[in-house]
Amino acid sequence: MIFLARLSELAAPVSADGAITTLAVTQAALAGFDRSTLPRVTDSLFLARGLLGNESHSPTLPAAERGFCVAVGEHLESMLRENSWLDIVLHGDPWIGGNLIQTTLGPKLVDFEAACTGPAEWDLSSLGDIANDAEGVDRDLLGTCRLLRSFTVAAWCWTQPDRAPEVAKAADWHLRALHNSFD
Repeated sequence: MIFLARLSELAAPVSADGAITTLAVTQAALAGFDRSTLPRVTDSLFLARGLLGNESHSPTLPAAERGFCVAVGEHLESMLRENSWLDIVLHGDPWIGGNLIQTTLGPKLVDFEAACTGPAEWDLSSLGDIANDAEGVDRDLLGTCRLLRSFTVAAWCWTQPDRAPEVAKAADWHLRALHNSFD
């Protein structure tokens, strides 16, 4: 009940500095965690490729878009192979207002269901333009991670677009974002 009371006292949205600092502190705290028990961020690419490439998993995805998504997945795989990074333990899905919340005790990360290993840029890719202010960021890798995030979100949304209107909108939005980058 105390936790629920604290959540009901949420303050203003998380600031850019608060988001970046919270990610850095969390990643440092997770540094000693056994990485071998977690999936790699690249696993999400292979899962998304399987979902978007198979009509039975994403039946409402138009056939022309399926071919585009398969090509994007292959291109993302080659982009990731070109990058080298320090593999660290990540939250995996720290979006502001969802899993990164402002509490009376300061910004906090919740819901570690998507924890994985990969580059710090993967967590930063969920913060939008805020990530541009982070120190030591590999801008090319951040761009690749942003594309991968859109690809994985599109895959998840296209598997269940009838779940809610927001899911269908997200499916379309992320597919358009991919077209903007790869067309």
